[in-house]
Amino acid sequence: TDPNSTAEDVMVIRAETPNFRGDLLAVGLQQCRQGGARGIQFWDVTDPRRPERLSFFQTGTTTNGVHELYLFQRQDRILALLAVPGSDSRGAAEFRIVEATDPRDPRQIADWGIARDLRDVPPGSGASRSLICHSAWANQEGTLAYLSYWDGGLVILDISDLANPRFLGRAAYAPPEEGNTHSAWPLRGGSLVLVTDEDFWPSAAILEITEPATAARLVDSVEGPLTSPLCARDDDTAGEVRYVGRGCNSDTYLADPAAKIALIDNGSCSFREKILRAQAAGAIAVIVAHTAATPQAMGGNPAGIAIPGVMVSESSGVQLKAALAAGPLGVLLRKHSNLTWGFLRIFDTSDPASPRPLSTFATPHTRQCPPPDGGWYTVHNPFVAGDTVYLSWYSDGVRVLDISDPARPREVASWVPPENPLVWGVYARDDLVYLSDINNGLFILRRRVSRRLFLSYNS
Repeated sequence: TDPNSTAEDVMVIRAETPNFRGDLLAVGLQQCRQGGARGIQFWDVTDPRRPERLSFFQTGTTTNGVHELYLFQRQDRILALLAVPGSDSRGAAEFRIVEATDPRDPRQIADWGIARDLRDVPPGSGASRSLICHSAWANQEGTLAYLSYWDGGLVILDISDLANPRFLGRAAYAPPEEGNTHSAWPLRGGSLVLVTDEDFWPSAAILEITEPATAARLVDSVEGPLTSPLCARDDDTAGEVRYVGRGCNSDTYLADPAAKIALIDNGSCSFREKILRAQAAGAIAVIVAHTAATPQAMGGNPAGIAIPGVMVSESSGVQLKAALAAGPLGVLLRKHSNLTWGFLRIFDTSDPASPRPLSTFATPHTRQCPPPDGGWYTVHNPFVAGDTVYLSWYSDGVRVLDISDPARPREVASWVPPENPLVWGVYARDDLVYLSDINNGLFILRRRVSRRLFLSYNS
């Protein structure tokens, strides 16, 4: 009901404190337009037909608000763990602990941020390089917090002392992995954690200077969904570089890129305009020099673009132009050999100071690039019930795993909506499984157990 805002996440618990007894709903709000609400609402939904708004806690005007949350009661205290992405870059912490023991008067009691509280954390690798706290969760005792910190990986905090969160350990990524820790679910007393990585781009490029030999080296670069994916090409792309300037339609090219690789400055017009113009001029590939310290995945409408391309950082762009000024410059664009859409990871966290990779699970499409159609083949959210894991997997529907042996997760059932599926969320209760599909709405499935687990759906 709040204008200019989106309800990003909701959670309901049964709570009992001296200040509140009943069903308590927490709603995380982000602004989607200027002036929107940014924070967390608390509602009494004991009578769900007559919800009563109790309070609103604002996370501050330097944030976009709460993306995901975890609500729980520890002894006689009600607590909410908040993921407030984007705060670290604006001087605040992205993880917040809010006490709502009296949900009519919530208050923040602690915060933690990877940029503020850890040193020398690399910005990550791949196409989407970001250190944002996307999600927060707690163990059953409410003494450990599990933060999904995107390229920062899985972060584990000791929150036994709620006012003083203490860093325990981190499950990090190594280049060229994309990262993108989206959700974490602890189980078996915290000795295991399931992590889902949301990665929408399974292709990535290696940019290598090949000529002159004295300048030969790898250049940090990012491939994105706008250009023709290198993983779909049979051969690497090699050629000489020509620096053309900004490369907008209104600009005069500084050199002819025909049958060459066009080096283009960022700015003044869209990536799509720059790339289409270079392609029309006969360029076989493009390199766009960013105006920032790290490259990014170029986005936009890929229709009509048939050549590959990458972005490099501002400093790498300066170095490429300097090398080109000294003479002919040859480069090679090639694909990484082991890239995927996002998938499930299981970590052994019996020692939270040193999370250890235990196993992974991916669908066949997850390791296929390009995909067979225009779908999204990355995992999204997990839901765990005992030794059964339900995973929403966008175009691959819902996947159901048996993790009785967590070192060897085994798929026991799956179901894909019949038309343009994009399964976003999954929830299971008793023998029913609920799916939210971005394109198609709500599906309700029934679990039928025989020698094999089946999911059935009646329209």
